[in-house]
Amino acid sequence: MKLSGLYRVWAVLVLGLSLAPAPASADLKQGEKFDDWTVGCETPKAEGETARCFIFQNILVKESRQQILLMAIGLLGENKQPAAILTVPLGVFLPAGLTLTVPNVAPVRIAIETCLPKGCRGAVALNDELLEALRKGDKAQVTLMDARRRQINLPVSLKGFTKGFAAVKAQ
Repeated sequence: MKLSGLYRVWAVLVLGLSLAPAPASADLKQGEKFDDWTVGCETPKAEGETARCFIFQNILVKESRQQILLMAIGLLGENKQPAAILTVPLGVFLPAGLTLTVPNVAPVRIAIETCLPKGCRGAVALNDELLEALRKGDKAQVTLMDARRRQINLPVSLKGFTKGFAAVKAQ
């Protein structure tokens, strides 16, 4: 499911992860940690609006500390639909897209929708089954192909996901 209309501003923010300190709502604080997940909040557009927050995780190449995956999860649009936005570096094999694998559910293919100077991104709506698997699991995996069409499997820790996502939902 494409979420283009729902996440333009949020995705641009997440893509660069240029998170300016924003007053978070009620209990969430910018940079707050839930084990392996961190809270990010977008700056409200108008005075009196509350910041919309999400949780994210950076996956880095050990040797170079270069970001290879940014996975952000939050509630998008007026109906606050749970969704994940994944950002990967330039140079991936675009037709292959991304695959999100979580234990006990079928792998989810995610089309790469756009590439900007800081990376390429795709989004996926998170249905109840996928959310439940993320809550119960201890790890997930994002698979992509590099420019030489070699498969790269990126582990994503789910430690702290349940508490972090519950905090985002409660805002």
